[in-house]
Amino acid sequence: MTPLGFFHLGAELTLGAASTGNPMYDVPGDHLPALLSLAALPIAAALIRLLAPRVPLAGRLLAGYRARPPLHRLAAWLLAATAVLHLALVGHHDGVLGVLMIVDGLLLGLATLLLLTGRRWRPLAGFLLIGSLVAWAGVTIAGSAPDQVGMVTKLIELAALAIVLTPVSEARIRGAVAGLAVVMAVILVDAAAWMGAFTGAGVGHHAGAVPAPGVLLPAGEDRPPTLAEQTAADVLWLGTVVALARYEDPSVAIADGYAADGIVGLDFHASNPTHGEDGRVLDPARPENLLYAESPAGPVLLGAMFEMAPGQGPGPAFGGPLTVWHGHEQVCIALTGIAGLVSPMGGCPVGSVAIPRTGEMLHVWTAPGAPTRWGELDDEWKAAYVAAVAEQRLTAAAGVTEVALR
Repeated sequence: MTPLGFFHLGAELTLGAASTGNPMYDVPGDHLPALLSLAALPIAAALIRLLAPRVPLAGRLLAGYRARPPLHRLAAWLLAATAVLHLALVGHHDGVLGVLMIVDGLLLGLATLLLLTGRRWRPLAGFLLIGSLVAWAGVTIAGSAPDQVGMVTKLIELAALAIVLTPVSEARIRGAVAGLAVVMAVILVDAAAWMGAFTGAGVGHHAGAVPAPGVLLPAGEDRPPTLAEQTAADVLWLGTVVALARYEDPSVAIADGYAADGIVGLDFHASNPTHGEDGRVLDPARPENLLYAESPAGPVLLGAMFEMAPGQGPGPAFGGPLTVWHGHEQVCIALTGIAGLVSPMGGCPVGSVAIPRTGEMLHVWTAPGAPTRWGELDDEWKAAYVAAVAEQRLTAAAGVTEVALR
């Protein structure tokens, strides 16, 4: 790369590591066998049906299943499913938690047998399901980021709990209390998942950190940059400072195709769609976005954001750990813009749709005195810098006005 050069798609690039997201949206590879273990349930059901004419216990289970109402049949499948998942995940939890997983799985299996054999099953199943949900919420809130396997297990348990709490009779008060309890359980699981996802995430954009929900970061260990990486980052930063000087005036940016009108907030991204499609990567003279902040004295330029198109893969790793690219996943988009993130339950706010994955992006900060040149920039520093620039501009404007009046 020349001092003010750029990477071009088609040239040989040194790409960064593949990015990973928050565990809440992923299925860890070592948890995948637990999901596959659910295939044992239909196999077991087929085996019971095959052995029923010759094995008394199998015959009793099949007869009991057929005698149960449809809702209770569903409860049997749900209880058996969460029992299998608990037992399949035993090897991934140590100490007391691992023992509790075994006990919970075995007792949930027992509750399933009680249901199928016509015994009193609701008290045991309700106790186990509520205990499992509350214990999971506690562990998650404490900082254990949830994953999709855990969320699937909790959804199964919530559905089973709804059946367990459904009153046998048509008692309205008991039905209302049961419905309220299920709603509260759903809220508990949802809130715990959000809290665990954020508290279990690392701070900042560092390679190898657990990303916050909605963020994609490269895997690997954080490390000091090499001399070549430091030099490359410094050269590109200086080239960007020089190239962006003309955009201190947003009208120049607008003339060049940037959406730099209506600037609000401390982190306004003025995009240029043409630059996103030109095949250039890290061209200081043609960044895909300019970063502005509003102030009482007009917009203040803070820097730029380089962006890879979706599907182009990781950004060039020219600065190593100094220039960590990031992306976003499971973002909810509405006509008015970003509406939030996909919830732990897999939904977006009404009127919005989910974007599974964006292209990778890299912020570069050209504001004089910025504590960091790449990645995240503290909002407090931004606010103080913008206020200082605004005061300087207003003071200079007042001086000019005073001279003119004389």
